[in-house]
Amino acid sequence: MRILLVASLLAVPFFANAQDHNTYGLTDSQIAEMGETRWDQFYAGKAGESTAAMVEMNDIYGEALRRRNDLLEASAKQEVKARVDKLRALLVDIGGTACDIGYNIDGGGTIWSPVTAHVEATTEQVLYEMLGGRAMPATHLTTSAVEKQLDVLAKKIAKTHADKDAAAYFKYEAAKASLDKMRTDFAEIKNVAKALDRPKSDRVLGCCKDYAKMALGDWS
Repeated sequence: MRILLVASLLAVPFFANAQDHNTYGLTDSQIAEMGETRWDQFYAGKAGESTAAMVEMNDIYGEALRRRNDLLEASAKQEVKARVDKLRALLVDIGGTACDIGYNIDGGGTIWSPVTAHVEATTEQVLYEMLGGRAMPATHLTTSAVEKQLDVLAKKIAKTHADKDAAAYFKYEAAKASLDKMRTDFAEIKNVAKALDRPKSDRVLGCCKDYAKMALGDWS
């Protein structure tokens, strides 16, 4: 499910305007300008709060942010474009893999569909600042803080594996492989982040740490 959702997010051309979605009359720029909280409130007020509606809401928001970033990226320097493109692929991948782990640990759950659909929006929010957009200051983080959070996730995977009640649904080998993939992605992300100034690096690292927490069901 995650692969199909993420693939559908990435397939939308930047010049489309809320393609194949009901935005209730709002354009991409209006949706992006609203910000996430106001957009969520607006859309839920129109479409309700079913799982399908939340997936659609997150799809629309992520696509609007992606197209905004694509327009900014078109006029950016080549080195910025290359960095943004690489980070986009890595952040979408590490976020989607975190969702895979969370879904596995929980033994399923419809909540993971809208969470997965939100990965693009989270990624594009991080990239917006690199393309010259304004962003709130991020908490200062080191790479070791992210690595420690991944270690916490590893312990949760081991604990779930040892839980006899989870044996019927938990796919241990898949979880270990997914965690290895997150670590591999993060190693590449660290290399990219080295070239960023502190505020941008903090935002990238914060995103990675949040994804590792999200896999534990921690949304804080």
